[in-house]
Amino acid sequence: MGNVGYYYPENLCKIYVNNVGWVVNLMFAFARTFMTKRMLDKYVVVHYKETLLEAVEADQLLEILGGESTFVFDFDEEVKKDKERAAKRVKQ
Repeated sequence: MGNVGYYYPENLCKIYVNNVGWVVNLMFAFARTFMTKRMLDKYVVVHYKETLLEAVEADQLLEILGGESTFVFDFDEEVKKDKERAAKRVKQ
């Protein structure tokens, strides 16, 4: 399994995990026994908003996570657009 990284290069730089429950913490505690130090350094469990603000600029972070962004994703509108695009492709 040593050559897997050669054939499938890893692109993940860092992942921030926020507001996870005890089940995820338990699973991660078990999984970390099989992870290398390099891989463990890529996972950051965030308990405080200040930790997240150290990595992400406040204007890019949603207000509920301690940032200043008021962005709202309109899921229904995007689904509607996606269906319209798909219908156009079928007609062609």
